[in-house]
Amino acid sequence: MALFQGKKFLFLPNCRSSTLSFLSQLIRSNDGTVICDVEELDKQMITLINKSFIDKDQKLTNKELFLKEFEMDPDIVWSFILHERPACVEANCISEWLKIGKITLPPEFNVLIDEEDTTTGFHVINEHAGQSNKEASDRESSMESQSDTDIGSETSHKDSHESPFVQAASREESLDNPISETVANADLVDEENVSKNETLIKAFGRLARRYEIKGDQYRSKGYKLAKIGIERYPHEILSGEQARRDIASVGPGIAKKIQIILDTGSLPGLDESFDLEKKLNYFTQCHDVGIYSAKRWNLLGLQSFADVLKKFPEVFIRDWPILFGWSYYEDWLMKMCRDECDEILNVVRTTLKRVDPACSAELQGSYVRGAQECGDLDILFHKKGCDNTTELGRIMEKLALALYDQGYVECFLQLSPKIRQVFGSRIRERVRKCKLKIPSQEEYPPAVADLKKYFLGFKLKSEFKPRYLETSADKLIKLETDDRFMSLSSSSHPCRRVDFFCCKYSELGAARIQWTGPKEFNRWIRIKAVQKGMKLTQHGLYRGENILLESFDDKRIFELLGEEYVGPEDRNRMIKKRQKQS
Repeated sequence: MALFQGKKFLFLPNCRSSTLSFLSQLIRSNDGTVICDVEELDKQMITLINKSFIDKDQKLTNKELFLKEFEMDPDIVWSFILHERPACVEANCISEWLKIGKITLPPEFNVLIDEEDTTTGFHVINEHAGQSNKEASDRESSMESQSDTDIGSETSHKDSHESPFVQAASREESLDNPISETVANADLVDEENVSKNETLIKAFGRLARRYEIKGDQYRSKGYKLAKIGIERYPHEILSGEQARRDIASVGPGIAKKIQIILDTGSLPGLDESFDLEKKLNYFTQCHDVGIYSAKRWNLLGLQSFADVLKKFPEVFIRDWPILFGWSYYEDWLMKMCRDECDEILNVVRTTLKRVDPACSAELQGSYVRGAQECGDLDILFHKKGCDNTTELGRIMEKLALALYDQGYVECFLQLSPKIRQVFGSRIRERVRKCKLKIPSQEEYPPAVADLKKYFLGFKLKSEFKPRYLETSADKLIKLETDDRFMSLSSSSHPCRRVDFFCCKYSELGAARIQWTGPKEFNRWIRIKAVQKGMKLTQHGLYRGENILLESFDDKRIFELLGEEYVGPEDRNRMIKKRQKQS
């Protein structure tokens, strides 16, 4: 049995560095799970803390910076850790455990968490727990600064005795409501009234993003709540006072800003927010570039990948997948139609029959929910009677290599030793293209054996020309002029992002629920499980921590939860209906 099978690990504050990214691959290759979403938090998880935030006495240090670098919502994650007290150790314990062949948690490895010190960053949220959105918003006017855009409004919290997991999931569900979904709710607003309400929605969405980027979660959440409240409001907003009176998440301060927007059509600070968001998005839309790196580069005045290359050349040596994100930047931001998705799946299945006829592949994500266009493709592999994910990983490796030999796979974004043998030269070619010196060590880049996921760049044969490629050029996102020397994109014959992953056959139903999505639906059904004293993960439905109730049959999981089965094609509509009723 693999060392980390059944174990969950959380990297804090993130795993963006090459060392921590490599450790996360080691965990996955040994059947462990790396937590990437607050809904996956588990009191049995092991928290792995970046050594740079641990002092000689094994205490957490540089706490303010530590919290700001979180990739997940810090108040949700940290409140969960303080409440549940999971094991917290240095991240480099992973390599130690693999050397000795067992997980040990001696006192000298434990990171000491000082509750009083580490909660200071969240006193605004914890201080008023249990109060309503309206009460929180009404307090805002006495707390805001003189700036026309410095607004704060707090989230509501449930009673302190309720499980922080339920609180976390509920908050995340209410805040993660993208502006694009407003279109789906347009029937709540008369056609002639859309412009005013839409202007307010976009304004508060931009301001929320601005303060999120600055690390001010308090103000960011205030704007998010205001935006959601306006999205759900069924009438035209004619004044700030009307919004304050009728919308629970709008207090006097935000009402003042609403009035300014209605009177002038804008608000001081909006342009700054939009410009900053555009700059950061340019970087973060590249594969393997996170918000922390983007903020750092922007702070240093770097405007392009070429600027980053001059300032931090080691980034592209260490985190080599960024080179392919840069090279296929424009391709990977283009949507693909269902016809192209079908053709890619057909190619994969045809080759899979030759690799292992007993193995099956099926599309997940937005495609199976009926989306007309998809950004990338998630393909789930399973084999009847097979619960050995190592075997499935090797099947996927053989398949990926066969597709590479046939000319369908353009690039690999993870390396096993076998893949490095055939693809290493392509990585070195991209490094040389940047005029960088290739590291002298023989095993560059590092590889991980027995991967359970494979991230690919995939290109169909040139004769397949989807209809949607007639998209006008002005709608396509382009690389900056200084960055175009690395481009391998082709608007007429684009490369696509395709991910392979697998599940145990006995867990097929639970895996389908997880990977079909959307996230809002997954949060809803997991909260339902918690409310009934159960736990739902991609591995199954459990009573308590380890009594498995069902994992193979997704319809049976719904039945055990006392809910009617909701098919993939109905899940988006179901979530939007719930949002309208809220």
